[in-house]
Amino acid sequence: MTVRDRFNAGEYTTKMQWPMGQVMSGDLHAEQRKAYNRDQARLYEALKNDVFAENKVSGPKAEKAWNIAYEQFHSYGYEAIVDFFEELCELIK
Repeated sequence: MTVRDRFNAGEYTTKMQWPMGQVMSGDLHAEQRKAYNRDQARLYEALKNDVFAENKVSGPKAEKAWNIAYEQFHSYGYEAIVDFFEELCELIK
């Protein structure tokens, strides 16, 4: 299964709900936000690692290419980041 297949299947999307609007104590709300953010970070790293592996790239140049793609396209979503990153990979392979 490719990264795009897993992306379309929702494997890089958290199943946790953002705890907004839920009635709970401040500590519980803060802990749920932290758990949500940790899950988001875990899925982001999984996506990044899978994209690197699928494109057979690693190291500082791959990290720099990923950062450039992220900075330019994060407002359009992960799919746009991956698209541009794959274009940049042509330069670093």
